[in-house]
Amino acid sequence: MELKDLITLVPSSAALIVSLVVAARTRHYNRTTLRAASRNNYMNALLNINREIVGHPELWAVYDPRWRPAGHELQTEAVRRRAFIWYHINLFELFYTDYHQYRLGPPDSADRQHWDAWDNYIRSFLEASPEAQAIVRDKASMALLNRDFRNYLSDRLPETTKA
Repeated sequence: MELKDLITLVPSSAALIVSLVVAARTRHYNRTTLRAASRNNYMNALLNINREIVGHPELWAVYDPRWRPAGHELQTEAVRRRAFIWYHINLFELFYTDYHQYRLGPPDSADRQHWDAWDNYIRSFLEASPEAQAIVRDKASMALLNRDFRNYLSDRLPETTKA
């Protein structure tokens, strides 16, 4: 090996090492950024649920079956509650499939905490809402959803309502 070869090999090797380090750091940063953006998007969806409740307080009846606001029995209110429940279910499915099927890598601590919070929310929602339980028990309605998610929802139904 001549001196000129050595002179070109050293900077080339250093450039390769720097490029590999930058690529690894960029990959890590991009994954972290995507995960954070995803979590923020789901939190925005939860805020949308809260906005709907603020705009239509009668939707709180989905969470509290004992509360019967004026007009609760009207068909338009029943349809609004059903749509609100489907909004929840579709949001839960989106989060479920993103977390379980479209992962970029193994979940980190923040991902697991985020999943635990959503899992608790889904359980709480299904325990509190007989209307949501009825939709989850309806096989025709559930046929619209991802099979794994359907099984997950069925397993989250309170023991007394599992079919």
